[in-house]
Amino acid sequence: MTHTITLAVSPPEVSAELLTDTGHTYIVSTTTGVLTWTVPDDEPEWGAQLNVRASGFQTWASRAILTPRLTWDSNPGGPEQLTQERLTLAKLPAKLTIEGDHFLRGGEPFLVRGSTDFRIPEQAMVGANFEAILDDRITCGANWFRMLAMKKNNTGYRLDPRDPRHDDAVRRTFDAIGNRGVYGQWCVFADTGEMMRDPREQRDFWAHEQDVLRPYADFALLELCNEASHSSQSIAPATFAKPVGFLSSHGSELTDKFPVRPLWDWAGYSARRSGAIGKIISNYAQLTAFEQWPPVCLFGQETIKPEDYGYDPLVARTLGKYARAGTGGCFHHNAWRDCRPFTAGERACAAAFYDALS
Repeated sequence: MTHTITLAVSPPEVSAELLTDTGHTYIVSTTTGVLTWTVPDDEPEWGAQLNVRASGFQTWASRAILTPRLTWDSNPGGPEQLTQERLTLAKLPAKLTIEGDHFLRGGEPFLVRGSTDFRIPEQAMVGANFEAILDDRITCGANWFRMLAMKKNNTGYRLDPRDPRHDDAVRRTFDAIGNRGVYGQWCVFADTGEMMRDPREQRDFWAHEQDVLRPYADFALLELCNEASHSSQSIAPATFAKPVGFLSSHGSELTDKFPVRPLWDWAGYSARRSGAIGKIISNYAQLTAFEQWPPVCLFGQETIKPEDYGYDPLVARTLGKYARAGTGGCFHHNAWRDCRPFTAGERACAAAFYDALS
């Protein structure tokens, strides 16, 4: 004998899986806004993992209690998502557009409040709790994560794009980013001198990453390469085609150098990190850094780190104020190396930087 378990959902077209603590998996879908599971009578009223998915919406993932109408151990999405016994999925981040020198979201200016977190996909690949790092940065005000698709081991870890776990790590990373309503900057080529020298393999990988990230194109910002002329690189940016369907960057260049030309939709640049502190700070404003007119969609993605300015939140805040003159900027720090939470000093500086961009 069997009985049914139901759940009202919005939007009406969703799929869901119920993974019970007894080891059974029940997968259903609906186009009418009501999910219905048929389970054996001997399935106890016990715990299960519920995952609900819909195109264009954040995945709902929660522990549930198996009763005729599902109830929850917890409510990770907030009470507004569970009203009148209906689960309402939150929309994924809206796709950004470009207007002149800045991003728009929903027709309104959008400022990048980025965090350098190169190691997040590697942590996703090895099964570490990378989502705690996302949450750590978001609580400070971040809305954008800058990450690498490959990395040689000169900082204590290695991310090999040929690893069979790589694609799944990319998907897990962007699932988590989308579910938090933030954006991911995906730099495809770094350390190519060691990691991927063959131009044919590079072109294949560029196409492959676009295929993997296509479902996330609204909030995945593609960047071809990091610091194209760096001694660790072996890449010819001019040989790559601009991707279709993504807001993309042709790549950054060395410190104080204009990004790879021709620019695509946007570009991050490496601002200066030596000399007078006032000049270092002011270089986080694009027109100070390059004096190009008309200005284009550029933002500083690397500068001095909190330890370089004595963990002074005033310096971080002023960096943010200058970045605000363009379309925002990235908070650059060393916490990415171990993929660890911010220290108290880093946190104070990150919060001050993001506050200036709020």
